[in-house]
Amino acid sequence: MKAGLPPQWIDAGRFAYSRYEPDASRGRPDDYPDQWMSLSMYDAIAGKEIVLKAATATADYMLSSILEDGSAVLVQEDYVDSPKDWADPEKTKSREFSVPLPAAG
Repeated sequence: MKAGLPPQWIDAGRFAYSRYEPDASRGRPDDYPDQWMSLSMYDAIAGKEIVLKAATATADYMLSSILEDGSAVLVQEDYVDSPKDWADPEKTKSREFSVPLPAAG
């Protein structure tokens, strides 16, 4: 599992970022991030945060990159078959996929 990138600008008014969910715990070993992680976008024109992929009991979502044309983000999903599997890092799987970005404003 890798940590998500720092916030990345999509255009002059929007940026995407990985965000830890407050008060959420995975029960992972001490040397692994324990909080749930979602992928979000902030739209400064609209003045609001938009969750692009919300963490679930069995999946975390992190920003990998933004497509050059700004139409989508590449997401790394770290996931397990069962919530109790987070306690064993060997059971965590990863994959990447894209998520379309909503229009600005």
